[in-house]
Amino acid sequence: ILGGIVGGPLVGAIAGLVMGILLLIDFAAFGPLVMLPGRILIGIVAWLIYSAMRKGGMSAWLAGLIAGIAGALTNTIVTVLLAVTLASGLFPIEAVPTVIPQAIAEAVIGAIICAIVAQAVEAALKARS
Repeated sequence: ILGGIVGGPLVGAIAGLVMGILLLIDFAAFGPLVMLPGRILIGIVAWLIYSAMRKGGMSAWLAGLIAGIAGALTNTIVTVLLAVTLASGLFPIEAVPTVIPQAIAEAVIGAIICAIVAQAVEAALKARS
């Protein structure tokens, strides 16, 4: 998420790809078709949201907050949908409700961290100019 906000969509996608590859070590049974797409999209979606909000005049911290939520939810929704579709023997649809508390926690934590970092980066860039 932060890679996309701070470095743009390519950095965000690469950071997500690296994260997905590392997660494959622990969750190899799900395979790359489940583990990689959502993580690659995290940074891209976060960048799209953040840059659109900033271009629209929104403050850095609020745009970061919204992008943090969007990035976290992108990962969760895409990964869960792919797991249910492609690995239903490992993750049946009945297990989806068990993901909701973690998804909420990740969205809240992502929102807070991204808001703080986006504001700090914005302040640092202003101080340099």
